[in-house]
Amino acid sequence: MSKSPVLLHIAALARAGAADHAWEVFQASGLAASAAPADLSLKGRLLKELGRRAEGDERRNFYHRSAEAYRLAAQRGGGAYPLINAATLSLLAGDETSARLHALAALAAPEEQHETPYYQVATRAEALLVLRRSPEARDALAQAVSLAPEAWEDHAITLRQFALVLETLGEDAEWLNVFRPPRTLHFAGLIGLSPHDEALVQAVARVVAEEKVGFGYGALAAGADIVIAEALAAAGAELHVVLPVDPVAFRARSVQPYGEAWASRFDALMKTVGDRVSVVAPGCGPADPAALRLAAETAMGLAVMKAAALATEPLQLLILEGGDLATAPPGLSVQAGKLWAACHRRQRSLSASRVSTVGGRMHAGATTRLAAFLCVEFEIDIGASDPDGLLRHVAGLLPEDAARLAPPVWLGRTLWLAYGDLEAASRASRAILSAGGDGVRLAGHYGLAVATRNPFGPGAILLGPEVERARSILPSVPPGAMHGSLCFAAALVASGAAVSTERVGDLTSADGAMGLYALGFS
Repeated sequence: MSKSPVLLHIAALARAGAADHAWEVFQASGLAASAAPADLSLKGRLLKELGRRAEGDERRNFYHRSAEAYRLAAQRGGGAYPLINAATLSLLAGDETSARLHALAALAAPEEQHETPYYQVATRAEALLVLRRSPEARDALAQAVSLAPEAWEDHAITLRQFALVLETLGEDAEWLNVFRPPRTLHFAGLIGLSPHDEALVQAVARVVAEEKVGFGYGALAAGADIVIAEALAAAGAELHVVLPVDPVAFRARSVQPYGEAWASRFDALMKTVGDRVSVVAPGCGPADPAALRLAAETAMGLAVMKAAALATEPLQLLILEGGDLATAPPGLSVQAGKLWAACHRRQRSLSASRVSTVGGRMHAGATTRLAAFLCVEFEIDIGASDPDGLLRHVAGLLPEDAARLAPPVWLGRTLWLAYGDLEAASRASRAILSAGGDGVRLAGHYGLAVATRNPFGPGAILLGPEVERARSILPSVPPGAMHGSLCFAAALVASGAAVSTERVGDLTSADGAMGLYALGFS
């Protein structure tokens, strides 16, 4: 595709979840009438995205228009990529005759040098599938996967497309499962276990092998965390560590007090993970329950997000006292297990016994708590509007909600909101995006704050570096869209919210780089 800044901007809008706005910019730029293959392929992509969000006849109409754009791109020298998309989109639109013609053309097209060997063979497999030649398609897909066995994201894109085709054809999609990428795992459990429990080590290794785990997300406290992390590393899985505070402080509080054996194992694991370490509350000092909860929710969400990106299954492994979530003594791992189970995600648990509590409990400050922050920028012309009416309209967008932690703050054309739970923040986000359309930009963050009495009026004031984080995200957000921080996006997903996420970059601050995600609510 052309590297035109306009095309790149429109493609970025689509990736950020602002498909409607991307289509408006595409039309306004005059590209809708362009006959260039790159412009036609982008047109097909945008119409496909709009079709995925529609239903019934409207969806089929979008798919038909998308197929036509791809057909024209192929006709003008676009190659096999637009041909296979024209084939699949025609099928999804209900035109199997055209789909077969385009699929046959894709099979006959010469190989494109700029495509990877994987996609060259996967394109052939998709064409065979559209032609209802499923056994041949399966063999071709197996060949494609063998050419790039660890290109998990590419495999996932293909599997999603194949699933749509098979559903449309009314054929069984069970055979796709053999090509699924490995599972993702969230892990947690008891701290203070014996460092010499070989039976537990073997039991964890069996679970990792049986479940074909390829990616793990959790902390590295002395005990269950380290045992599971070691099993993942030994199996060649990609380990991601999510800590409440920086590694030095975490080691001093949650590892070292339980003995040098655990400390050495922590150090060895930290060397293997490299830069795959996320610190969710870098400025909060010694870990407290709110920071631990934030790390747990973030790790769970990351495991689910990775599974979604790879079209595979997320799994949770807990090591609990007695091994039964329903009867285990209350604690952070049990809370994490109940949240996971409430979202109907699969989990496994193993039994172990705590032998040491030398680390003691972690205590939060009296007013430290988790908060979800929203920052909304409105595209308005103050001079041409009725300020009172405008503010009443904005207030009307927000559902009445007792979960607000502090009074809303309006500054210029930006509204700041703080909620005590993610469900309330999710409801407000949906309402704002639905009513505001392209006239709003929305940013979200989830982190720790200190609540104190407001000396200037009613309500509370929230203090701390996390309070302003959402505002710093706003400049990255395209009109009509929402971006969220890593913690906000992951915790929303962990909670079971109906939201899609896509990594769109990083925001650099004094505490390091923070992942940014485009969010789309369904």
